Amino acid sequence: LEGVPQKQGVSVVNLLASERFAQANAWPTAEGAIRIALERTERTLKGSRCTVLGYGRIGKDLVKLLRSFGADVVATARRKEQLEDISALGVLAVRTEDILEACIDSNFIFNTIPHVLLDEEKLRKLRRDVVIIDLASSPFGVDFNAATRLKLDAQAYQSLPGRMFPRTAADIIYGCIKELLA
Repeated sequence: LEGVPQKQGVSVVNLLASERFAQANAWPTAEGAIRIALERTERTLKGSRCTVLGYGRIGKDLVKLLRSFGADVVATARRKEQLEDISALGVLAVRTEDILEACIDSNFIFNTIPHVLLDEEKLRKLRRDVVIIDLASSPFGVDFNAATRLKLDAQAYQSLPGRMFPRTAADIIYGCIKELLA
């Protein structure tokens, strides 16, 4: 960490760069996204078309949770192995570059890709009642200015474990620090 004074015998660890920390935060982030989706609509997830953009740590957990709710799930990925993993789950796998195909009839879109993929042109082709939950870091995956102009329900949500499940977030931080000091 730049700018952090170092004392003799003291080491500084960037917990946010820890793979263990990122993996542990994926499930509560996915649960938080589901909670937000349910609060933002008058429909159930069961029978809804839900698209997960990106099949990394959070995307994988989201797919599992959405399937458990009985949603019709579509997931995007770039790599062939990821697309095969998605298909093996009985989920429609779409290449990330074919994002519009994945999103076109979706009731819910969960983005985990930190790159603007849903630009104004693509947003215009979505359902007017779609709920877009962007979980990515900046610059996010949605052109929020365009979404606002089009009156779409699209918002970014960061730090969900700490905001929605503070006890779990504290337990994750404690566990990761404990492992690092062992």
